[in-house]
Amino acid sequence: MRVPTSAGDLYFKANASPHAFEAALLVILERRQPGRVPEVVATDPKRAWLLMRDGGTRLREQLTSAADLFHWEELLPTYAELQLSLAPHVDELLGAGVPDERLAVLPAHLEELLADRDALLIDLPNGVTSEQYRQLCELVPEFVAAGDRLASFGIPETLQHDDFHDGNIFIRDGRYLFFDWGDSCISHPFHTMVVTLRAIAHSLELPPGGPDLVRLRDAHLEPFSQYGSHEELAAAVDLAARSEQPPVAQDLVPGRIRDRPPGHAHSAPLLPRRDSLRGGRQTVPRKSGGANGKEAAGDSPRNAASATGEESIRVSEGGLRMSHHVAARIRG
Repeated sequence: MRVPTSAGDLYFKANASPHAFEAALLVILERRQPGRVPEVVATDPKRAWLLMRDGGTRLREQLTSAADLFHWEELLPTYAELQLSLAPHVDELLGAGVPDERLAVLPAHLEELLADRDALLIDLPNGVTSEQYRQLCELVPEFVAAGDRLASFGIPETLQHDDFHDGNIFIRDGRYLFFDWGDSCISHPFHTMVVTLRAIAHSLELPPGGPDLVRLRDAHLEPFSQYGSHEELAAAVDLAARSEQPPVAQDLVPGRIRDRPPGHAHSAPLLPRRDSLRGGRQTVPRKSGGANGKEAAGDSPRNAASATGEESIRVSEGGLRMSHHVAARIRG
């Protein structure tokens, strides 16, 4: 909510329960990374209230074509450096209430959600089918193995923004400010890029795995060079895509995750699906010219997937991350 004042606009935000930690987290980020997050004027952590200064212009308004991707190339290394700088302070972040989604605990989170058949609405409206549930259970060993392989790279787990797209990045006084940390968690730093690259591909209609997306992936990897060669880090990104998959939760229970409306860019593909590797057709959802840049319901990534029979494919692809804060949204 915009609050006009004689000193300029302020913005008030009241977080829902699953995101209540953002108020305390922003205070830490402003202290440890000043100039990278919105300036906090006041907080009420008990009520999850925030009052922030104007962040400037949204990055979304600056991106009209692939020629504008230089913004992402500039900001992604900065975001990676923020992640690395926070790795030694994970305990402080967890103490502030940031969800723990580290690789070691994700299998238990997934098993907990799969055991909650009421939350999954099996064979009920807006729920999963028995066949989809069976496929999910069969994927647990693959999910665990992908997480173990990713952990073996030794890249430190840290804060990662699980909704890092052009609507949550602002430009003010020549600086990029990172907003909306209520969807963050402590996990592998490469998990961020699953959402980021999907959102970029969706908004600019770029082919999954194309040279533009690879260039942006590499921009984020640059500060992590001490942890492996370029080839090793690229392999780690692929494993991260298999151990972080918020879109699956969205597709399993359509319309039940309240802060992810239909057409959210989380649903857009990043890597070719398994059917495309077997010779099937790979589709790229296209955005519509709806008001405010939002997709029309009939042209959303989710609807595009359903129309081409990809819903069951998305449920059965390799990556899943069913977390406590995702499960809380599903239970609604």
